[in-house]
Amino acid sequence: MRRLIFYVGLLGILLPSFAQVSSEWKQQIIAILEQNNEQLKSLEADFEQEKTAYYFTTPQVSNGKFYYKSPNQLHWQQLHPTPLDMIITDNKMVLKENGQTKNIPAAGQFVKFFLSFFSADFLKSQLFEVDIFEDLQNKQYRLELNPTKDRLKKRFETITLMLDKDQLLVESIELIAPNKDKTMIRFSNHRLNTPNQTLNFK
Repeated sequence: MRRLIFYVGLLGILLPSFAQVSSEWKQQIIAILEQNNEQLKSLEADFEQEKTAYYFTTPQVSNGKFYYKSPNQLHWQQLHPTPLDMIITDNKMVLKENGQTKNIPAAGQFVKFFLSFFSADFLKSQLFEVDIFEDLQNKQYRLELNPTKDRLKKRFETITLMLDKDQLLVESIELIAPNKDKTMIRFSNHRLNTPNQTLNFK
């Protein structure tokens, strides 16, 4: 009996926990995401970012808070290891570090690309083919974004978004480069539609 339980448990570990959703269910998920986006005024969360690359001896870890205000404003506030603010508004990006402010030129495309993950605009663009999988164990959806444009293929092999199944909030973003460098961003303590007066976009 113990051996049977062991084999059943082992089978549960070995079997894949993700199953691709049907095309009908995929369209329903996309419709819910778009509906949620229409109702979203602001989103605030804590983040932890981990970068691995061939030239890093150890993963580079940072954390902080981010605040998104619909439709096109984002304040990325890194607290550790060094304070850094990235502020996005419209098609402009500003970095604030060590008391200095730097405008990032030609950031328009990156801004639209980055904001699309929080506004769900990536679903409407022609930049990615999107496959959706259901996690059979952890109550999550996995969205695999495969770039369709050459300029994006040069930077990303694939982008994976993990969403909780209850509110369809982004819990993590994984970006993998063609050379296998990886950036993983995990989000926690989501707060929706709660205006924060301590953050600004200037």
